[in-house]
Amino acid sequence: MTIIKNIPRKRGDTKDFGFRFTVKREIVPLTNVTALMGVTKEAAPTTANYEFLLTGVVDAAAGEIRFPVTAAQVDRIGTYYYDVQTVDADGKTNTPVEGEIEFTQDRTK
Repeated sequence: MTIIKNIPRKRGDTKDFGFRFTVKREIVPLTNVTALMGVTKEAAPTTANYEFLLTGVVDAAAGEIRFPVTAAQVDRIGTYYYDVQTVDADGKTNTPVEGEIEFTQDRTK
């Protein structure tokens, strides 16, 4: 099952995108899991035409994945679309979360 999570973000904010995975408040262990987060301008792209592609930093025991970003990657305004794909030790791919990222103008320069 894919969870829809929309993310508001100010232009230029470089705080990591982060996700914690739980089922009924229990942490989902992410042992031997890798993760990617693809961000596109299109809601339903037919090709891998990413605005940027992020590699996840997995904390297996905490059930968390964070995606560090650079200032250049988040220097944008508008609606973008993302999904997170994980690959487990058996090579099985899953898309646990997707949604929109709404970048809005910041006031402080």
